[in-house]
Amino acid sequence: MKIDPDANEYRSTRLVCAKLYEGGLLSCYLIINSIKKRPFFGRSPEFELNMDLIARHAEKAFQYHLNYALAEVGLALLALVFSYINTIFSGLFVAAGIILICWKSLYQNRNIALNNFSNKLFNPAYNLDGLLAQYNLVETNFDIKQNVITFGGYLPFLGAGIRAWNWNFLIDTSKPAKKPGDQVDSPEELTIEELYNETIKGIRKKDLPNISCEYILFADGNEIEKSELLLPKRVGEPVDNLDPEVLVNEGHKNIYNDWRTYICLKYHDKIRSTLFSTFLRFSRVGKDIFAECSFYILTPINENKYNIDKLARFDDLRIIKIAGMTILYLVVAMILMSSRIFSWAPPLILLFIAAYPLFMIYMDRLKDFLGNRQLRKKIERGEPHNYGRYSSFREMIASPNYKNYFSAQDIIMIRYSIEQTIIYSVADLLDSKGIDSSLLRKDMVAYINQGIMMFGGKLEADQIAAGKGAQAMMQIKDQAQKLFSVHSEVTK
Repeated sequence: MKIDPDANEYRSTRLVCAKLYEGGLLSCYLIINSIKKRPFFGRSPEFELNMDLIARHAEKAFQYHLNYALAEVGLALLALVFSYINTIFSGLFVAAGIILICWKSLYQNRNIALNNFSNKLFNPAYNLDGLLAQYNLVETNFDIKQNVITFGGYLPFLGAGIRAWNWNFLIDTSKPAKKPGDQVDSPEELTIEELYNETIKGIRKKDLPNISCEYILFADGNEIEKSELLLPKRVGEPVDNLDPEVLVNEGHKNIYNDWRTYICLKYHDKIRSTLFSTFLRFSRVGKDIFAECSFYILTPINENKYNIDKLARFDDLRIIKIAGMTILYLVVAMILMSSRIFSWAPPLILLFIAAYPLFMIYMDRLKDFLGNRQLRKKIERGEPHNYGRYSSFREMIASPNYKNYFSAQDIIMIRYSIEQTIIYSVADLLDSKGIDSSLLRKDMVAYINQGIMMFGGKLEADQIAAGKGAQAMMQIKDQAQKLFSVHSEVTK
């Protein structure tokens, strides 16, 4: 596994790996619980994260924390047993347990993270020598190129972050373009494929930085069982990948399907670990073509929680605090053990502190086991089940803010470039086909230019239409009403 330690795109991966060690056993398990593959649920896309490396470190970090937790429990049990036999030996075991817990949780975990996962010291191979631990916690196959996403919530674009802006318009392909002298020719046939191809061509001509383009099919997890192609086995998981041609055809088969294919344009700000996604789709109803376009932003990971680079590598004051806290705990424990009445209390408290994370993990795994067994029976009985996820792990750890003001401005610039390219590419294609493009060239452009994304430090989204923008919105609503009336005629 070759990784450039200085590469910006590995920053998020590095910070997550650091948290696996620095956060302790429960924090490590919480991350594992968020990234593990669950039976009967689709896979979630994880932007910029090297999930293979994270999964390997998750297993090894869990083993590291578990070994220490078992040692702490062992010392606590010995202390509790000897509290009824020999108070001195019991006190020694208590002291050893307190020192071990304080040393590991307050110093060693942080030291491992700083020395192996902080900036300029990233060692991706740390602790990965030899056989990996096998706790069946995380999936090991991350080689699949995912182009089918099964979502569980209302919005389909799982893994893309927060919706920042969206618009749509309707093209009446039967309306001919006016020529000088009021000459009118019959418009040529316009296909969905031509619209996609012209849009992609226009984006590539722009030569925008760090832009990728791909087709992705989004399927509603509540309805995916209706498709044997997307869910081959009901007691199983949805597919993650389809052949591109099959993907496009399947996502445009029927306007009433709950799985649809979009063109996804992704702008990856590698310096600031930010993703700006544009989802574009064309669909046909009779002579009309409906276009929908949504913009989503996934901000950097929350460095208030994943902040190993912000921690001081050498902090003498912190060492003094750790030593002081350890001595304080030891003194309190020895005072209690010197009393015949409370000699049992320190071993019991130590046992509770050491065993609590293990108990919580055991209960969670038991709950998962019983829940998965019950879910399998439910699916086998033919009861409804949502196969989709509500959020990705990367979305869960995203910051509520942009990295800085410049990041927001760069996204605004990219957004306007993409929007205008889409509108003018479609308008040029309409002109070449002899179809009226006035709605796009005038009203739609005016409406888009009135759209304002507010950036006041926090991620916000606002849609403002005034003047010509408001008129454009009214026309779009009128066109939408027309679309719905066509739907009604089709159903009749």
